[in-house]
Amino acid sequence: MASSTDVDALAGTRREVSAPDEATGEALTLRRRYAAHVSDVWDACTDPDRLACFFQRPEGDLRVGGRFAFPGSGHGEVLRCAPPWLLVVSWVYGEPGGERVELRLAPDEDGGTLLELRHSAPDGLLERVPDDPESGARGIGTEWELSLIALAACLDGDAEADSTGVTSVFATAGLAGRVSRAWSATLAAAGVDATGADDAGR
Repeated sequence: MASSTDVDALAGTRREVSAPDEATGEALTLRRRYAAHVSDVWDACTDPDRLACFFQRPEGDLRVGGRFAFPGSGHGEVLRCAPPWLLVVSWVYGEPGGERVELRLAPDEDGGTLLELRHSAPDGLLERVPDDPESGARGIGTEWELSLIALAACLDGDAEADSTGVTSVFATAGLAGRVSRAWSATLAAAGVDATGADDAGR
């Protein structure tokens, strides 16, 4: 049974997918609000030590034009950086495919922060959004959302990274499965088949 904390965590995310389009490609977008000030959220998302709390510690050059890597995960190049509002990086996981991740921050009326994360690619992105039951791999929608849920705990001082850079949020029983089902529902609502086919356009 989901705890009230888990339910709040799921309800706090706004999920959106852009169906395959020849001109704009495919994208998934997550939006969450944090009680922390924009400068604090930006620092948490760009300081290697703080990134380790909710994602992983990056290696490499984090300046514009520099290349970075998250060991065992993605790597890429810093394309744009406008503190504390915008960060754009190329993203490679496996074979290069023209993927980009954009992080946008904006203040809200209560002094908190509205965070938007957009992951886009020319094609083949949406088929990787849901989890893969055969391999047991988490989909990219689940992975990004768990990280943003963990970010809230880190900003509140309620979580610390273990030796692998993973917070206790990731070990919460059943949370990953509920996040994955929420992304599957988002795909279905948008008329996008989990295999990447756009049913709405047929």
